Amino acid sequence: MQFYKPSIKRSDMQSVLMSMADEQVGPGRRCREFEGELRRFLNFKNVVALRSPVTAFFFCMELRSLGISEGDKVLASCFIPLFYKMMFEEAGIEVAYADVNLDNGQIDLSNLPDLKGVKAVFACGYLGYVPDVSVFKQKGLKVICDLTECIGLDVNVTDIDVALISLEDDRIITSAGGAVVMSNGIGLDKPVREELLSDLNASLCLQQLQNYEFYHKKRLEIQRIYGKAMDTSSNRIFSHVVGEERDNAFRFAVLFDNFKDAIGFLEKRKVPVQKAFANTAYEELENKESFKNASYLYSRVYSFPLYYYMKTEEIDLVRKMLAALP
Repeated sequence: MQFYKPSIKRSDMQSVLMSMADEQVGPGRRCREFEGELRRFLNFKNVVALRSPVTAFFFCMELRSLGISEGDKVLASCFIPLFYKMMFEEAGIEVAYADVNLDNGQIDLSNLPDLKGVKAVFACGYLGYVPDVSVFKQKGLKVICDLTECIGLDVNVTDIDVALISLEDDRIITSAGGAVVMSNGIGLDKPVREELLSDLNASLCLQQLQNYEFYHKKRLEIQRIYGKAMDTSSNRIFSHVVGEERDNAFRFAVLFDNFKDAIGFLEKRKVPVQKAFANTAYEELENKESFKNASYLYSRVYSFPLYYYMKTEEIDLVRKMLAALP
């Protein structure tokens, strides 16, 4: 059993082949169509699809309206993807890392670091939890959000200055590489053509976005099966609103009561799980022991396989394992 497979049907490849048949493989009409679909789907007026997350990050940081440059300081959760920690360091931007809330893994508003000199907050949504950034907006900070795992969720875009979405191969919508920058209040000037997402990649994204409801229905069914199996468990579901239509059902995470026994139990039965907060900045922080809530969640919250192409017997195996977790 694989941990994850992207939701791409063979018929989706027809759109990619059409781009080749039209002799339009670079940035063009299909890239613009994909940007248009995202505007309607995510309620952002200004959308730019780019070739890589690196390009998208620096495009975002270079926006004059954000006013962030080398030597400036931003606030971020210690659970931001490790990629962003590396990008901030490369850009010469200081990060004030915050501990997280035990209930949802978002920035712990009751235990913020010193905000003196902080110009912006960089927040990420994951496991179905949309970051609540209204308090930072009230403090006059610029707000940047990674909404990669929030596609399909109800996001209050009014408090977000700039949003980012990764299109890598393990995301809800994938182009096998690439990223999107979005905003309502900030104009996004088109970058040079060489930085835009190619039509080949955009075609793949476009098909997945148009088929979102189709894939979402199946993921939601699997999630409900998993949730039902947890009814009598001592372990806690660590996801948003399991089984409800307003959840994108992209991840199914569990907070293990006894994580050592649980991991051993799953390894023997060859059920692949992954730490929900793996590959985050927390892993490389020198003072990680000071982030007590993050340390607790990092070692205990694991994601289970959940994707459209799971076989019935695979779903049933995961269901049985969830019900029998120690």
